[in-house]
Amino acid sequence: MPSIFADLILVVHLGYAAFVLGGFLVLPLGLGLHWAWVRTWSFRLSHLACTAIVALEAVVGLMCPLTWLEDIARTAAGGEGYSRSFIGHL
Repeated sequence: MPSIFADLILVVHLGYAAFVLGGFLVLPLGLGLHWAWVRTWSFRLSHLACTAIVALEAVVGLMCPLTWLEDIARTAAGGEGYSRSFIGHL
């Protein structure tokens, strides 16, 4: 069961990373192509909040809570935990 939980956390983490990184790529493209959804406040504020969280973690030197949870779940399942960051592990 912890292995399934760790995999679920990994999927959520990949989605979060894709949203942050993809937003940086889609935003200028969407503005240039006049996509209305990239101009909505809900997209912009949620992307800004997610990016700010990642930046704050990097500046302060904290491990991402999702990496921490996944590491605990993988170790509980008898697997190898992370010896470095999520991106470094990938």
